[in-house]
Amino acid sequence: MGTDQNPMIIDAMMRSLPKCRAEASRLMLMLLVLFTASSCNDKGTEPDAGLPQLDAAVDGRTFQYQQDQRFTLALDSYADAGYMWDWDISDTLVVSTDGNPTYKSNNPDLCGGLCTATFRFYTKIAGYCVVTLIEHQRWMKNDPPLHVVRFSIVVR
Repeated sequence: MGTDQNPMIIDAMMRSLPKCRAEASRLMLMLLVLFTASSCNDKGTEPDAGLPQLDAAVDGRTFQYQQDQRFTLALDSYADAGYMWDWDISDTLVVSTDGNPTYKSNNPDLCGGLCTATFRFYTKIAGYCVVTLIEHQRWMKNDPPLHVVRFSIVVR
């Protein structure tokens, strides 16, 4: 390639640069709106009235329930920062989740911020189990979780 062609290539690149920047800006804005809208949206309904509703104060405690009883657990979540709650139930024959948690913004007028993650559980058969929940950024395998909540359930 001769030196006389370089100015033509550079000129063509310079003319296309504003278009590339505009496209990149639109893409970034679209991704930002999509992420913000999906991180703490209201994907479910309010917990059923009358269900026992627990919160982070459950940590370290033991609860007793009858068989076939439902209860909810509401925990703060920093989903807009990429934190998600994962859970482990030591015996899913005793207690199970009723699907994935629902996330609801604590201030729907603002983008991002603190959310509430609501877990729905139900008891099945008599027994004992431990429920452990961790809030962490899943891709940060070596970092400790932001929060850990652990409680026990006795089903009679």
